[in-house]
Amino acid sequence: MDPASSDNCMKPKIALLHSETRSYRVPLFDLLSKNYDITFYFMYGAGWSKQYPESKHWKYKDMKRISMIGYGSDFSSGIIFELFKKYDIIITSGLASFATHASFLIAKITGKKLILWDETWDWPHTFWAKFAKPYAKCIVRHADACIAAGTRARDLYIQFGANPKKVFIAPNVALDFSKYPVRQDLLRKMKRDLGIENKKVILYLSRIVQYKGLDYLIKAFQIIEQKDPGAFLLVGGDGAFRGFCEQLAKDLRIKNIRFLGEVPHDKVHYYYHLCDVFVLPSRHLYTQNECSESWGLVLNEVMSIGKPVVSTTAVAGAYDLIKNGKNGYLVREKNSDILAEKILIIFENNQISKVMSQNSKKIIRSFSPNEQYKGFQEAITLVLRS
Repeated sequence: MDPASSDNCMKPKIALLHSETRSYRVPLFDLLSKNYDITFYFMYGAGWSKQYPESKHWKYKDMKRISMIGYGSDFSSGIIFELFKKYDIIITSGLASFATHASFLIAKITGKKLILWDETWDWPHTFWAKFAKPYAKCIVRHADACIAAGTRARDLYIQFGANPKKVFIAPNVALDFSKYPVRQDLLRKMKRDLGIENKKVILYLSRIVQYKGLDYLIKAFQIIEQKDPGAFLLVGGDGAFRGFCEQLAKDLRIKNIRFLGEVPHDKVHYYYHLCDVFVLPSRHLYTQNECSESWGLVLNEVMSIGKPVVSTTAVAGAYDLIKNGKNGYLVREKNSDILAEKILIIFENNQISKVMSQNSKKIIRSFSPNEQYKGFQEAITLVLRS
């Protein structure tokens, strides 16, 4: 029997505060809506929920956001009045968000239970981050339960003073691209047009910003190309760091590289199918508020169709998703030599590549909406019993 009905016959009223409805959150929100009396508050107020048919069955409200120094895009004074309504539990996401800072105070004033949900696993060194850190620690210590996106986020909760018995993992989930149809004729045409027929393809597909570490992958590819002229690097995405990376590739005289620019959403899975290995080479950059990869959902996505993955120690999800030597490699950040070494191991042994592909599919099965929902169930159950 579901804890929502068995542990509390009163069916507690829950408010969940989150930035917005994204496609990979829809299954979780749908499960929560079906099993609990829950209202979603979307702090960005962009109205994204309307594009998903499932949202017709949800109770939700798009908040009106206001610009405020010290916060990103989630400041909305209106949430204060909403949280004084008759809710038993508040679930809030983002330790640095206004939603969480306001929720903590209101929960303490009104006696509501507070559950924190976050994927934060590293804290930046900026002025505002240092200023907010003591308050963030206070919130963690006094929360009734914490929901972490993975093991690294769980470790940060505990480091900030959470009781380990009150911390639950709801693993981050992405779209399952194995369910997306693929036209083989289109795939062959893309290979011809890109000039990658009979090539060993490395794929980078993400925003091109500094902390993503694409420059380290480009330096690694210089080594790879010298040892294996049949290797090819596809770079998908755009961003402020793209110009630097394109110039770097020219300076290093790399031949087999192609910058694709923004990849349309309906073509993303085609590029995953084109690659032989996917690489996410992120690094820590503590001088920025977004100082590291909070999870790396692209790893979930490409693993769902069975591809080997290589990522760095600056990617939170890599610690949970990558089993070293089984479905890829987790390597030290900012180290192009070791990136090149591990990619070449995959390229040079077809059997290793096949086994890693199979293992990626097996491993990603445990990162499902049901497993993510289970983490929420456990946290809510604990709060109700207390």
